[in-house]
Amino acid sequence: MKTRFLWIEDNARTDLRYLLAPVYMSGEYDPVIAPTVAEGVYQLEHSEFAAVIVDVRLLPGNSSDWESLYGKYGREKGTARLGLCLLYSIFDPRKDDVKLEDIREKMKDDSFWIKPNKFGVLTVEDLKPVREAVNSFGITVCKQKTTRTPHTTLLDMVKQIVRRREDT
Repeated sequence: MKTRFLWIEDNARTDLRYLLAPVYMSGEYDPVIAPTVAEGVYQLEHSEFAAVIVDVRLLPGNSSDWESLYGKYGREKGTARLGLCLLYSIFDPRKDDVKLEDIREKMKDDSFWIKPNKFGVLTVEDLKPVREAVNSFGITVCKQKTTRTPHTTLLDMVKQIVRRREDT
């Protein structure tokens, strides 16, 4: 049985040949792609994954809460950084974050699957401020996408998360 992971990435379809091809070629993993933050939240609430890779720049999707937050930041992915807002909403809610009560309530149960060690960030954003934020949640797998990013980056990140989780 293949290991399922969630990739919350609005450009996943265009990255199909580039970053997903090695995942499919490995034959080990079954990626689930969520192109918006709302779809990512839906997947997180309804399925369990061995790993979750989140982009920082996401579109809101079909959610009035995420759409409102997106509008607050001028409807620009680079300034809204909804992927980072999603991680804050899950692991360290701030005053203006979208409230994810279902996930937060389930996280009180130690056996609930959403834990920082199952998450990674893959983004085009400058890594220094992103890494500082996600490290504070306990997320240590964080990579920047550039034109020189190896094709195996996504696969390597998923393997790292799954391997680390199995070691604990």
